[in-house]
Amino acid sequence: MRITWQVCIGLILYAAALTALAPLLVRRQSWYLHRPDRVLTVWFAALFSSLGALTAAMLLALTTLAADRGHLHGTRQALITELSVWALLIMVGAAIALVSARAEGLLAASRQTRRDMQCLSATLAYRTEERSGCHVTYLAADEPIACSVTGRSPEIFVSSGLESRLRPTELNAVIEHEIAHLTHRHSLTTYIADLAATTAPWIPASQELRRSTAVLIEFIADDRACCSTTHDHLVDALNALNTGKGADLNRVRIGRLTQPVHAATLR
Repeated sequence: MRITWQVCIGLILYAAALTALAPLLVRRQSWYLHRPDRVLTVWFAALFSSLGALTAAMLLALTTLAADRGHLHGTRQALITELSVWALLIMVGAAIALVSARAEGLLAASRQTRRDMQCLSATLAYRTEERSGCHVTYLAADEPIACSVTGRSPEIFVSSGLESRLRPTELNAVIEHEIAHLTHRHSLTTYIADLAATTAPWIPASQELRRSTAVLIEFIADDRACCSTTHDHLVDALNALNTGKGADLNRVRIGRLTQPVHAATLR
């Protein structure tokens, strides 16, 4: 029985160590810039591995305590075991309730965003087209906007303000970038990262995961877009949109794409 508790403690320590070390493992600049897909894979492997270890430790502890409870009737140890079982069950129930509440909140926000975009589409749409299985809707709006929305019918929204600022080849690169977000299910990746960050905000690694995911999916979508269009067109589009909200990230993306070593791999 002592070995069983040692295994539980080992699993908990493994999860804690992985949570602490994961941010350090992915901070190598060359890896972060040139292999964003691998960095994202490492992040989520660490996340699911930690969760798996904690789940295994909890289940092992519960089964061990339940087995002890069966042959400790009428003793003080039996009372302690009984209380421990109930304490663990309450902890598990609280964790499930917390995750469920956070998950529902994020899903509700996502559904509201889709409804808002559909309302805008109903009143502002002036052109539509199909691109790689995705519906592209052009909206009459001055702000330069390009975004993708998931659902049963994935959709990309592009504003007239964006279309007027870019040449056709540059606009095509931006749309390919949004298509990459949809085809690689980046909304699900972002959802999981947001869920981890909102469920455990006190854990630095969960906040770092959310921040890293937001940047890495942009890098990955840039690389996929460059496979479908000319590398220079995406850089030119980013330069044309390098103002206002998101300008700092745009500058990072431009610098990354124009690095000689990275640019050569995309051409």
